[in-house]
Amino acid sequence: MQNNITQSLVWKFLERFSVQFVQFFVSIIIARLLMPEEYGIMAILSIFITLSATIVQSGLGAALIQKKEVSVEDFSTVLYYSLSLAFLLYILLFFLSPHIAFFFKQAQLEKVLKIASLILFLGALNSVQLAYVSRNLLFHKLFIASLISVLISGGIGIIMAYYNYGVWALVGQQLSYQLGICILLKIMTRMKILFQFSFSKAKYAIKFGLGILLADLVDKLYHNLENIIIGKNFSSSTLAFFDRGKQFPLILINNIDGSIQSVMFPSFAKCQENLFDLKQLLRKSIRMSTFLSFSAMSLLFSIAPFLIQLLLGEKWMGCVPFLQLYCIITMLFPMQTANIQAYNAIGNSKLYLQLISIKRAVGTILLLAVAIYIKDVFAIVWTCFILELFAIIINLYPNKKILKYSIKELFLDILPNILIVINVLCIDLLCSKLISIPSTLIIFFLQVIIGGFIIILTALLTKNPSFLYIVKYVIKK
Repeated sequence: MQNNITQSLVWKFLERFSVQFVQFFVSIIIARLLMPEEYGIMAILSIFITLSATIVQSGLGAALIQKKEVSVEDFSTVLYYSLSLAFLLYILLFFLSPHIAFFFKQAQLEKVLKIASLILFLGALNSVQLAYVSRNLLFHKLFIASLISVLISGGIGIIMAYYNYGVWALVGQQLSYQLGICILLKIMTRMKILFQFSFSKAKYAIKFGLGILLADLVDKLYHNLENIIIGKNFSSSTLAFFDRGKQFPLILINNIDGSIQSVMFPSFAKCQENLFDLKQLLRKSIRMSTFLSFSAMSLLFSIAPFLIQLLLGEKWMGCVPFLQLYCIITMLFPMQTANIQAYNAIGNSKLYLQLISIKRAVGTILLLAVAIYIKDVFAIVWTCFILELFAIIINLYPNKKILKYSIKELFLDILPNILIVINVLCIDLLCSKLISIPSTLIIFFLQVIIGGFIIILTALLTKNPSFLYIVKYVIKK
């Protein structure tokens, strides 16, 4: 089992990072061709697409993975149910689009939203196929399908941006990527879908998935609340700087932590009746994900100004402070997601919903209060950081009883990784005082080399278990 988990994790990392590597450079090219205001429109659009996609996809795929025995009828039932939800939500967005455009004072939103919402149908199919891939640990096939799709869709997006299609270039890129994944996974996995629908199987999937769906919906609403507040109260360029700035750390953390948790969830599920083994897997997951995320975020924080200037140009420098603040915020994500996956793996999705509801209720009240009384965009971001610290405590509390996993054990697990962050940021501060080189490119590479060296040296001196595991695995292979 350990070997299968490791191999699956390697393939998942390859898939996520290869896709994001291509998307990263494609987005740089498109960002140079488009204006920040056009990205602001896309940021508003993504609020409604993300929330709708959450309703269509969340929970049902997890139900297929968590269930001990599944049949073709299970997959078919979930697919038809998801497509039905996608149809209803598409109709709703179609008729609401004029009102959404009026609220945000962006006339172009109406037409763009009507076309972009078609992605809901592709997402419904993909969610079922991805559940099949995860359950059977077929991450090597997902890697191939994703890489081909992102290359094709990236080319489409660049061509459309070059010929001045504006925000439509971003829409075309997203739709073509999801369509490519749909077609290629269908061909490669040969997953069977029958014209069958079982109400009893649908009831099971809905019953298990409802808690996850509601929790994810609350979570997405909360995370999009920042964009709604900023989009309504500040200029579209401010929203673009905020959204673009947080995308860099979010891309990294979603790939690092998302890859680990997507592999660990089916592994957690197999240990759902052995809580001792589940706890050991959970602790290993947290150590590995925080090692990778803490290292990546501290390095990204230090190179942020030079990275933006080199990749996006002077017109995007306004996103640097948002990027750095979100590096700090996203470091905290893995400590939450691993615990949540453990709760879901033992079938306790109701607890997941309760935790999310408490966190997001408190968060919504604080964010709205800051938006109304302080009216400062950076105050909103710092409030998010405080709320993430609160969320870690709330998420971990039930595990003291369920898995006997205490806050003290969590601190000991992440302590070697905290030392990495402290050392990288201290050296970064020292370098900024001592190094004075006119070339941005040279400073950028110096910061990367020095930061990488500090990460490796700190990991070696502290005998970081996650780093040593990675080194042993690479040497073995």
